Amino acid sequence: MKKLLSLLAAMAMILSFTACGDDNDEPTAPETTTSIEALNVKTVTSGAVSNESSCSADITVAPSKKTVSLTFKDITFSSRMPKVSFSLDGLAYTTGKSSLTEYHFTASSVTPMQGYTVTNVEGYANPKDGVLYVSFVVNNTWTVYVSNQLYYSALSDGKYAYSTTTETYTTFFLYPSSTDSKWGGDIEMYNIQFVQQMPKLQKIRIPLNNATITPTVSGYEISGTDIVPYYTNGTTELSFGERTVTDLTGNVNLVTKTYQLQFTCFEKTVTYQGSLYVPAKN
Repeated sequence: MKKLLSLLAAMAMILSFTACGDDNDEPTAPETTTSIEALNVKTVTSGAVSNESSCSADITVAPSKKTVSLTFKDITFSSRMPKVSFSLDGLAYTTGKSSLTEYHFTASSVTPMQGYTVTNVEGYANPKDGVLYVSFVVNNTWTVYVSNQLYYSALSDGKYAYSTTTETYTTFFLYPSSTDSKWGGDIEMYNIQFVQQMPKLQKIRIPLNNATITPTVSGYEISGTDIVPYYTNGTTELSFGERTVTDLTGNVNLVTKTYQLQFTCFEKTVTYQGSLYVPAKN
């Protein structure tokens, strides 16, 4: 009798553990696909920029497999190459420290389609915010950089979130236009005070639509002068025509994933430098 009671107790304990395990199983998030338009494509061959074009892409995230798949539409790596649909499937990802919608992925090699080999894949995607950056080498010949928002970064201490009403910080971003070959973008400074004589301004925006963006082997050079900034007073944005921004220079390095930015505003020269996508890194 004692043996029977012990056996029943053991079975009850096993069933109890099984039930607990079932209760803790979380449902897997569904697979999602996000489309991104107006991506810039830059190809470097034999140490020189050999081609610049544009494409669109679908980003498919499969949480059950922890993979990201990219399908580029109408992409070309050379002026002599026709536009093709080009897929990089099953890229294992890790999520960003600040958000589960930020995906970092790498792959030593991927087979995209017949006749092509792809190596050294490295990228970052945030479908929620419509951001994609990825680099890879095709057929051991073309080093390809694909991106929109050239390039967003917090130019401060790498924090993941800021208070636009109390903290002083600066951001910049550039992006290819969806209608022409021009670039657009802004430098935005919050709660800024260049000199003690001036009041602290809620926000200063420096438009970069007319800045010169020059492709280099490692990335892009940015330059411009006599740029009219705008400041925000309450909810109204006003022109700061008498205080133009001069001597704007910048460098975005896609290989080292770093940036440098310098300009003169209110007769004070400021310099920023650091890592691209600082808020997204672990």
